[in-house]
Amino acid sequence: MHFKSWLNISLNSIINDFFNTIEKEIKPHSIDVAKEIKKYGKSVLSIHKNSATEFVLNSLNVISDQSVSENFKNVDDLLEKLDKKVIIFFDDLDRLQPNEVFEVLKLIRNTGSFKTFNYVVGYDKEYIIKALEKNNIPKPESYCEKIFLSEFHLLPVTKNQIVSYLKRNLKKYFNEETNNLENVFSSYEMLSKRFFGNIFSSIKTLRDAKRFLTDFSISIHSVKEEIDVSDFLIIKLIKFSYYEVYFQIFANKNKYIGSSARNVRYGGGIARINLKIDDKSTTTDFKESILFKDLKSFNLYNDEQLEDIRSLFQVLFLESKQTSLSFGFNNNYFKYFRDELGESEIPDKEYKQVIKSSWGIIVEHVKKWEENGQLFGILACLYHTDALDFNNKIEYENYIKLLFLLENQTSEREDLKYFHVDYDYIFACLFNHTTMICQKFYENKKEDFRDFVKSLLYSAKFPYNFEMQFCQHIFTRIYNPSDFDILSKDDLKEYLIYSFGEIVKIFNYENNMLFSAFWRSIIREHQQDENQSNLWHDAEVILPKIKELFKFAIKRFPDEFLVDMVQKQVRWSDEIYTRNKFRINDFVLNIFDNYNDFVEFIKNNFDSNTNIFKNEFLDFSQKVLPNNEFVDYEFTYEPVKLILDENNN
Repeated sequence: MHFKSWLNISLNSIINDFFNTIEKEIKPHSIDVAKEIKKYGKSVLSIHKNSATEFVLNSLNVISDQSVSENFKNVDDLLEKLDKKVIIFFDDLDRLQPNEVFEVLKLIRNTGSFKTFNYVVGYDKEYIIKALEKNNIPKPESYCEKIFLSEFHLLPVTKNQIVSYLKRNLKKYFNEETNNLENVFSSYEMLSKRFFGNIFSSIKTLRDAKRFLTDFSISIHSVKEEIDVSDFLIIKLIKFSYYEVYFQIFANKNKYIGSSARNVRYGGGIARINLKIDDKSTTTDFKESILFKDLKSFNLYNDEQLEDIRSLFQVLFLESKQTSLSFGFNNNYFKYFRDELGESEIPDKEYKQVIKSSWGIIVEHVKKWEENGQLFGILACLYHTDALDFNNKIEYENYIKLLFLLENQTSEREDLKYFHVDYDYIFACLFNHTTMICQKFYENKKEDFRDFVKSLLYSAKFPYNFEMQFCQHIFTRIYNPSDFDILSKDDLKEYLIYSFGEIVKIFNYENNMLFSAFWRSIIREHQQDENQSNLWHDAEVILPKIKELFKFAIKRFPDEFLVDMVQKQVRWSDEIYTRNKFRINDFVLNIFDNYNDFVEFIKNNFDSNTNIFKNEFLDFSQKVLPNNEFVDYEFTYEPVKLILDENNN
């Protein structure tokens, strides 16, 4: 008989399941012996019972008056008379908790040590020894030797054997698509040899391979026709072996995944995607990405694991192997996370009914989904919704308002910290088919549609995080202004100026709010090369009105801003590091034409009587300018000394 102790959830259930399994297997050979085994099992269980179990057992009158030892002898004699050798296989003992390992070993050595019973146990010796040590067993190796008469060491499975096992079993699952899988594995083999190493190196054992195959076969069932199998395999390898990486790219796509201006774009808003280096550019090299930097700071994976993650991403984003269903296109992205979305799935019928309801009902359901932890589930529904499928203008506008509401959603739930709606999807719902949208919902009146979109932006609430970032996103998507007639570049600039101006009026100088808003107001223009007219490049543009508004913000908090503009030199040598060399932070060049203009602004706009740090900062500026080099300076203003001391620590 085969007993899987690791399927149970407690010590009592392990013991109960053990004797139930034996009873079931013995019953065909002798009903009487099976009854005695059941009775013996109950008497053993009573030793481990809590008060509730004792009450149940007594009320059912299943606790025998005989002692456990008497019951044991009775069962042992009956089994011997039955004249059947019983072989019990215990699989994966090392999957149990340390206290459970100890109880199972006691079960084998004492409770179930009948003369006709033989045990074959599979386990990781090192884990068993550690489990016994945690249970304060002296000389755990000697303890094991008393239980196991013979021990056989199995040779470790090779990487090639694991890969062969994966290939063989995947072919069984896919049946008719064997040739396609052969091509997938041939591609992996070629890439492994020439570039990245073994794609499956994170699968270390056959047990891991079995578990991975089980997860993969369940996950692919619902998306088989919508994804590229080779890419899906890579995504599921990342999920299986490096779940934190998988979760970050799923839940925080806007931070880690993007399409740079250099990437090829296709019709219908489709673009190739890669890992983000920053907000402007992307890469296929994991080690250049924001994700790599964050994972290094999290300190979750060692260098070998990070190198393996790098290999998986490089295969995933390899352009030469991409098909129309590839992960490397923005329109396919969330298809590869369908199983993750399914964990908080919202029934399709409920979703379709809600999005065609009144705005009040939509808001109520969003609150309910948020409270129930189902917001991630709505993403699967969203990305399968075509904005042109709505019946009328009210339904369409409510849906767009829903997208804005979700992106502005704030939740105290830890699991919703990374919730985002993909900007590319929101853009597609608004601007991919503007002519058809205007025909169906606005009686061909583009100005009405334009007014609706503007109303979404201007009805936003402080601090306008999403709306400003989305305007930046739209701006980068306008390659030919004549083709984009709902929101012009001037409209977008006007809104960024408006929202930044509103922030400047009411912000408090804390948590970098002013600086965050400033970076959200910068646009990227496609500019023609001065020397070669056929070449274009992206350039960051800070609007003149944004600079003027920032100067107004500086006037509101002059001392606080000047403190932030003191930049300390950072060196690796402790001796140099403690010399307190400083200069003016070059951030000021975003607002002023040069450092002298900045100094003149301070002189002309800061009151020496009320702005305590003004004179000291001007004295400091005389020492660092005109070259703005690091100099020795002893500040006396306490806030700047405090901040610099914090930086030292």
